[in-house]
Amino acid sequence: MTFKRFPIIVIVLLLGAFAGWLYVEFNRGGKGFGVVDVNTADINELDALPYITPAAAQAIVDGRPFIRVDDLIRVSGIGEKTLERIRPYVTVQ
Repeated sequence: MTFKRFPIIVIVLLLGAFAGWLYVEFNRGGKGFGVVDVNTADINELDALPYITPAAAQAIVDGRPFIRVDDLIRVSGIGEKTLERIRPYVTVQ
């Protein structure tokens, strides 16, 4: 191996490690990237969801119970666009 290729190999390895870290972060529970039951999650779990503000998290708690995920549309601060964005992260059981 020549030293000319060494920096390229290091960069590729670092990018691969970063991609692996991102995959784990976005697919594990916690930090808002796991699936959360909106009827049982506490306000901190709801607030950690992407696209959900603290006010919307409180409105979700105040609006319980929900029968379907689509019922979140009646929550102040959650419109059609936000609902579609959070759909992969929420469930109703």
